[in-house]
Amino acid sequence: MNDQIDSTPRIETPKKANILLRIWRGIASVFRFIRVSIANVLLVIVFIFVLAFLFSGPAITVEPNSVLVFTPNQSLVEKRQSTNPLFELIIGSAGTDVTDVHEVVATLRHAAKDPSILALEIRPDSLAGASLVHLDLIGGALKTFSESGKPIYAFSEDFYQSSYLLSSYADAVYLNSLGSVSFSGIAFESMYYKTILDKLDITVHTFRSGEYKSAVEPFLLDSMSDIVRDSYRPIIDQLWSATTELIATNREIDQARVAKFTEGFADLLGPNRNRLSELAIEYGFVDALLTSDSLTAKARERFGLNTLNESTTRISTEDYHFTIRDSRDFRTSAKATENAKPLTKRGGTIAVITVEGTIFGWPGADTARLVDSTGAVEHLQRAIDERVDAVVLRVNSPGGSVVASEAIRLQVEAVKKRGIPVVVSMSNTAASGGYWISAGADHILASDSTITGSIGVFSMFPTVEELMERVGVSTDGVYSSKGHFRIDPTTGLSETEAKMLQASVDDAYDRFLDVVSIGRGIPKDEVDAIAGGRIWTGRQALEIDLIDELGDYDDAIEIAASLAGLKSYIVERYGFVRRPPFMNLIARASNWVPQISPESQRLVQHARNTWREVQDHLSIEPRTVYALCEFCPNF
Repeated sequence: MNDQIDSTPRIETPKKANILLRIWRGIASVFRFIRVSIANVLLVIVFIFVLAFLFSGPAITVEPNSVLVFTPNQSLVEKRQSTNPLFELIIGSAGTDVTDVHEVVATLRHAAKDPSILALEIRPDSLAGASLVHLDLIGGALKTFSESGKPIYAFSEDFYQSSYLLSSYADAVYLNSLGSVSFSGIAFESMYYKTILDKLDITVHTFRSGEYKSAVEPFLLDSMSDIVRDSYRPIIDQLWSATTELIATNREIDQARVAKFTEGFADLLGPNRNRLSELAIEYGFVDALLTSDSLTAKARERFGLNTLNESTTRISTEDYHFTIRDSRDFRTSAKATENAKPLTKRGGTIAVITVEGTIFGWPGADTARLVDSTGAVEHLQRAIDERVDAVVLRVNSPGGSVVASEAIRLQVEAVKKRGIPVVVSMSNTAASGGYWISAGADHILASDSTITGSIGVFSMFPTVEELMERVGVSTDGVYSSKGHFRIDPTTGLSETEAKMLQASVDDAYDRFLDVVSIGRGIPKDEVDAIAGGRIWTGRQALEIDLIDELGDYDDAIEIAASLAGLKSYIVERYGFVRRPPFMNLIARASNWVPQISPESQRLVQHARNTWREVQDHLSIEPRTVYALCEFCPNF
């Protein structure tokens, strides 16, 4: 054994020091325990408070003689996306929230038959934009409400185009005496970057099939090309004519008089610039000028509603929607065939699948199937799994990636192969990739004002070789061959690379023509003649056989029921995101914090849309071909 003995003498700690150290450690432990306990208690209290705030409070009830208040937020959409409650609380619900058109329609139709609802009040101040298609959907429900004998009145501090178009469906329209009614018209516009790109020595290589494919123009020109401008003019004229016609019909004013007010407003003012509100009265756009405080009294006088007084309960359309016990959409077909099936537990279901927004895609978890940004592929597969009787594909999209659009189209074909009819209902926009996924449906409907077509593709790739040369940076190396395909933004594109990119675009365009030709039963050369990236309204699309008929959302469901032989059925919206009750509480809580004005909200919305437009350009990937109507209007 070679054990070594430590001969170093130990220094013993005095017993007094050991005792003090133990006491100090004990005191520290006590304080640590108290600190952690207090923190945990506070955390539990905060958690309980949050839960109480979100889920407690009086239950939403509908009192007799209630006034339903419709206050649309920002924009009208086909499908509500999830929102950030904290962000909504900070800047107010109108800053981030949207209004689900179909939820509003269902609410108004139910309220029309509810004896507890006495009248409807429209407060459209926060509405920043709305398409004619969406206004027509809500307008139909408003007409149903009015035909039930219940009055509708609208009030705003200032009416802008979208807010006034919605309010024109009301029986009476009221304006603040210091307010005005103004119209912005309809515009197809975009930003153009050629000059700034030249100054920065950035070269954008563009490849397109279709001379009307305007998505690449902002990088090549400083203004809109004549050929695109000429193709937009008849569309603008049709949409603006539909806008003035809507006002003339709803307000019972001559259309020429409406045009005079909306287009020559400044001339009508003359030297007297303080006649803004009086002009609205003179031309029949509003019925009376009043303040918000006198609105109730004026409504009582106008409609003779003695029960409409200060004690009358007011309930929002969103709160009212949660009081509907059975929100399932039961319908009976008016166009049922002889072999119609009765509603059963496993049958009689029409699935409504919404494709809204730009279509992108990425590999799924198992990389076996592409996942698209709209969720359409997943929902179409669900329709197959659940053996629904028919599918209505509600499209409100300018398109996007060719690969993602093709994935959705193939899934539509898979649904049809199972014997399930597919009907496409076009909303505001169903263009480029939005039309790609629609072409093979059994039946296609669009509204007069739908923007569709844009059968064309493009690809873009920016390079900075000139900028690199100007700052003294160069690239050099040894390569395996001259014909390599290696895209590098710092070195530009070789002739081979440019040819390959153009070839991929041409191939995708040829495939697009095949999809439309086969799906619509039109000879390919005739499709090419109406393609080229040109956009069409629904009315124009009917004339050139891109759609089967003009009709709205309800018409599409009726046709789907008829194709499936259904006499009675349930309409189920896949992917429907219902606003949870606590979001309404947060919306009310947002009144406790400073609010930005509607004008500022519109400015923020415009800035957000501009940034998203720039982001879309920045996110475009080389070697990716897009069937995207990049600048299709969103009004």
